[in-house]
Amino acid sequence: MSLWLVIVPFLFSILFFVYKGSGAKLLALIASLILMGITGYAASTMAGDGMMQHMVDYPWITDPMISFKLGIDGMSIILLMLSAVVLPIIILSTFDKPFSTGTNLYALIFLMIGSMNGVFMALDGLIFYIFWEMALIPIYFICAMWGGQNRINITIKFFIYTFVGSLFMLVSLIYLYLKTPVPHSFSIDALMSVALSGGEASLVFLGLFLAFAVKMPVFPFHSWQPGYLYGFTGGGFYVVEWYNAQDGYLWRSALDDGIGS
Repeated sequence: MSLWLVIVPFLFSILFFVYKGSGAKLLALIASLILMGITGYAASTMAGDGMMQHMVDYPWITDPMISFKLGIDGMSIILLMLSAVVLPIIILSTFDKPFSTGTNLYALIFLMIGSMNGVFMALDGLIFYIFWEMALIPIYFICAMWGGQNRINITIKFFIYTFVGSLFMLVSLIYLYLKTPVPHSFSIDALMSVALSGGEASLVFLGLFLAFAVKMPVFPFHSWQPGYLYGFTGGGFYVVEWYNAQDGYLWRSALDDGIGS
């Protein structure tokens, strides 16, 4: 089931990139309700025992050891459901806006939803990072295409902030990977089991903090946001604000899991 929560929005994204006919808004709303139904079914079949549910694990690369591993727990299902509920609202908010490239907007929204679902369910550090970066791509284009004045300059600024922040996260993940027992693994369980000294743990924490702080954003890493939100219309504003709100969950999850502790 967790795999479908990634595949389905990606398929809808491809559909809207290809589809240029009329009725795109209604089609997007129907697609969002289908995704809500799938998410609701996943939530209804959770055992409620606090264990990871709906797991999939497909070996991808043997060296380094990377697996396409997804799962849903009690915290992630809350965000998955929130995403599924907010998505139709985002689609509905665009109905009275005359977007000349509306299908592209819906394609980017579904691409972002699929990527964020992957972030919430990833059980491999590198897969988490890939989904994290994939979720940024639609935001760049949403800002560049439907932003306000100086939207290109604002998008470049946002790219620089988030790219640099993400590099700090990647360095932290690679450092934890190298500290796992041989054969090294990016598995979240392996990363959480790494024993670090106080100084090492502080540096890993700093790398993760910088990535999350830029995206939430946290003072003083927030200066990209006022210009970024200026001039957004319709779904664009809701997409960005909803997307930023998710990072609070990710930060709390990282602290609760105690990665590298």
